[in-house]
Amino acid sequence: MPSDGFFRTRWRALLAAASIALLTGCGQTVDGQATALIAPVDPTTLETGPYPTEPAAYEPEFDDKEQVFEIESRRMLGYLVPPFAFDPELSHLDRLGLVDTGEGLYGEGFNAVYPAEFKPVVDRHHLISGVMTTRSNDSVRALKNAVHSLLRFPSGAAAGAAASDFATAMHTLDPALRKIAVPGHDGIEISTADDQKGYLFLARGAFVVLTKLTMPAPDANALAEQAAVLLDQQLERLESATATPVDEILDLPLDPDGIMRRTLPRLEGEYLTSDEFSGPLTPAAQLHFERDGAAMSEVFANAGVDLVARNHATVYRTRDQQSSFRLHTALTRLDRDDEEIDPPPGLDDARCRVLAERDPVTDFTTVCVLLHDRYVAVVGSSESPDHGLDPGLYQRAAAQYSILARS
Repeated sequence: MPSDGFFRTRWRALLAAASIALLTGCGQTVDGQATALIAPVDPTTLETGPYPTEPAAYEPEFDDKEQVFEIESRRMLGYLVPPFAFDPELSHLDRLGLVDTGEGLYGEGFNAVYPAEFKPVVDRHHLISGVMTTRSNDSVRALKNAVHSLLRFPSGAAAGAAASDFATAMHTLDPALRKIAVPGHDGIEISTADDQKGYLFLARGAFVVLTKLTMPAPDANALAEQAAVLLDQQLERLESATATPVDEILDLPLDPDGIMRRTLPRLEGEYLTSDEFSGPLTPAAQLHFERDGAAMSEVFANAGVDLVARNHATVYRTRDQQSSFRLHTALTRLDRDDEEIDPPPGLDDARCRVLAERDPVTDFTTVCVLLHDRYVAVVGSSESPDHGLDPGLYQRAAAQYSILARS
């Protein structure tokens, strides 16, 4: 039997009904009407608990080379085409992550994405950084999804050899695989055994496109056409992609325009959000996290979002205050079955809600969205709503507002 471990996600098709959803559902309409109001707030009156209330220098510590490489991986999120961009049906976010050589990503483990046979390939060719996302149509009976990865190696030669070795490993795992041409892309083929699942292994410069596509039913033409649209967009992005020399990664701006100092830092020993995504992001990179990425792409453009920071909160910079209203409205749009709750005391303009389903990237169950001047911020909690509202959520929201007000 062919291996089903390739691009394994945390949520298999049989578990899709109980999968962790992104913050909004399919079919959501996001308009650009500004509905937020400006209520006067004295930051000194807010209940901020143990959280800092002043902007502070962003000085991350790097204990090993893997943490340094994560800087490059986060930057690569801006080059990775989100599946909803090449197929509107792939709007449901199942997983988003950085790719490294760690054992957990390969094999049969709960967090594994790739088959164990891929681990020697990334080791042999010295994988530097990478990103991957999985989006689907959120259907159990007719699953359609894309597990789309972009990996970076030391050189074009290393990337080419890695792509070839990935393909060889996959064909060894499933000898029934055959290649079909991708229309509009001379010399590029997608491998499939059943005309329903297809695999792409393609090197461009120092980057490798490593992707699995799944169609609802066997259809070789549909599979090839899907690969063609994906590659049209992904190869266009790679034309402008650059690979930062390893010894220059730490020279990349860690806090462009002071955006990170405006973002709530984590407390010592508190791990509300994953460290791997902490840092400045381009709008294109942030779209991978959004619950309705296609709609938010238009909102970002209309609001002039040009920079995003992720730490213990997420802070968006818009064109101006009026634009921040538009973004605030879009980010506070309720999904079906979300439950709106009261804002934090003293922050009447904030909007908070209990999510119908946990967010698959942050694990948040509850979020608050607030704004100050041209900035919009989102803070969250991973506490189970069944156990009552997390008091730290309101404290973090108040602290984040205080930091923005004092920036």
